[in-house]
Formats: sequence, structure tokens, C-alpha cells
Amino acid sequence: MKSAQFIPPYELLRAHLARKQQVTPDYSLRALARDVEVSSSYLSAVFNGKKPVPLERLPEFARRLEIDSLGLLLLKQAIIVSLIPEEARAYLVAPASASEPSPVEVMAKYEDVGRNEMDLWSRWYHIAILDLST
Repeated sequence: MKSAQFIPPYELLRAHLARKQQVTPDYSLRALARDVEVSSSYLSAVFNGKKPVPLERLPEFARRLEIDSLGLLLLKQAIIVSLIPEEARAYLVAPASASEPSPVEVMAKYEDVGRNEMDLWSRWYHIAILDLST
């Protein structure tokens, strides 16, 4: 059984950092390294795929980059799949299709819903009123 295409964990981290930088433009790789308590050169090697993502720092990455539980699950899955040898990985990962966007591109378009907006949509009767008015 084939699954979605493989995305390296560093690509997912890059996407989460880019999303964080949209909200906080001054947040840099050095600031993340400081917050996660690793050297900036090591973190740069991680973000370039030259070093593995440090598993012991993963909860701190999730907290600092504001990664939700689904994003953290996908990141953990990517780390586990990256440990599998590449020839064996071909049996797990489907080849990328040119017509569909990559998950990283989809995630880059994701926008957080504010608390007020979430409160509005979380009450069932708001949707019912909208449904009746259309």
C-alpha cells in the first residue's frame, strides 16, 4: 500500500518557520536556535538536511514554532520515515504527481483562525442561521 509522497523533516520545519515568520517577521533561524537552546550552525545544518532533526528538542520546536498536534504528528512521521533506507522507502512512498501541490505548499497557505472567529463558528446556531438565510 502506497502513501503520500515523502517530505523530509527539515522541509516541514522550514515550512513551519516560514509560517511563524509571516506572523513575526523578525523571528529568525538564530532566534529559533536561541529558543531551542542549540547552536545556530547546528540548526542551520538541520534546516539544510545535513544533520538529523534532534528528537529530544522536538517538543521545544513544536512550542516555539507553534506547531499544532497534527503538524507535530506529521513531523514525527517524517522523521521516522527518514530513518528508513531509501530503497526500502520506495515501497512506502508514492512518486510525486506533477498535478497536485506538495503538502509543504498546502501548509504554506494555511492560516490560523483567530479566537473570536473560532468562537463565532464553534456555536452550532451560527451555522444554522447562515444556512437558513441563504
